[in-house]
Amino acid sequence: MPHSSGGGSHSGGSHGGSHHSGGRSQTTYSRSRFPGSRRFVYYRNGTPHYFYTTRQEPGKFSKSRLFIGLFYIPFLIAIIFMCKEALPKKYSDHEIKIIDEAKVLGDTTELYDTLETFQDKSGITPAVITVNNEDWNRQYSNLEAYAYDRYLMEFDDEMHWLIVYSQPVEPDPKFNDWLWEGMQGDDTDPILTESITGKFTAELHDELLNDKTKPSYAIASAFNSINNKVKDGSKIRLSSFAMPLFMFAFIAFHAFFMLGLNELKYRNAVPAPDDNDIITCPKCGSTYMADKVRCPVCSGGIAGPMKPAQTQIKCRYCDGTYMSSLERCPHCGALKDQ
Repeated sequence: MPHSSGGGSHSGGSHGGSHHSGGRSQTTYSRSRFPGSRRFVYYRNGTPHYFYTTRQEPGKFSKSRLFIGLFYIPFLIAIIFMCKEALPKKYSDHEIKIIDEAKVLGDTTELYDTLETFQDKSGITPAVITVNNEDWNRQYSNLEAYAYDRYLMEFDDEMHWLIVYSQPVEPDPKFNDWLWEGMQGDDTDPILTESITGKFTAELHDELLNDKTKPSYAIASAFNSINNKVKDGSKIRLSSFAMPLFMFAFIAFHAFFMLGLNELKYRNAVPAPDDNDIITCPKCGSTYMADKVRCPVCSGGIAGPMKPAQTQIKCRYCDGTYMSSLERCPHCGALKDQ
């Protein structure tokens, strides 16, 4: 909802706006042997890749890790919300309004040009409305309350800045009891900061204190004082994407490892025992040295490497490289040459 950007009166001084406050884990994979590890191999682009791990089934995705993913949901929702806030805001209209109901502005050509310059730079559409004190003081306790309702009546978005100027129908020549109030939409806050609205408030109020200054000139002078200082609205919206994109990149990097996605490359790995390893036959449970081609008890199980010079062979059908202990090429499925 809109809120005050500042205001003041001839007798009470000016006031500011109501801006919104706004340990290292145990190694499980390595290219070198480490205590408790076992050697495995996987194939990529026809080339074997060896590694050591303490896992019995390397690369197997654990469904329990999906619960870790719940941790990231609040952050992803926040990122989506931040990106939504950074998108261009919806306007009800882009028309610069100068409504002189009190008939005190006179020629508004200079005022309009100044407001147009402000709109082009900031992306915020300004509006100036003059009224008489008698138009609102019977129903409202102050001009700020009236300016709030007038904003809602004139606009249905949060990207306008309304300046309301009020004075009596017949002002006292010795003391014109004028008042003014600024009302800015919430979506203008990144551009209409407290420093910008504070400078505008001080400039406009000082100009109005000079009884010889016309309201139209005073308002134009106040806008001129900030036109060179206000930030480019299009750049503000673009820079607003920097933080959510950084957060998303960090969360994606963190989740990649926490969810175990970095281990998926091992999912097709098979045991690749060293010559001095003792392995267990998965068929009969017997143990034997890995330099044996097959289990000596049941003639089944996991084949070990024959000799270091024979640990890798090339398939004559697909040219893929694999361990000589395998009966078939893991790339194309062809039987090993006998």
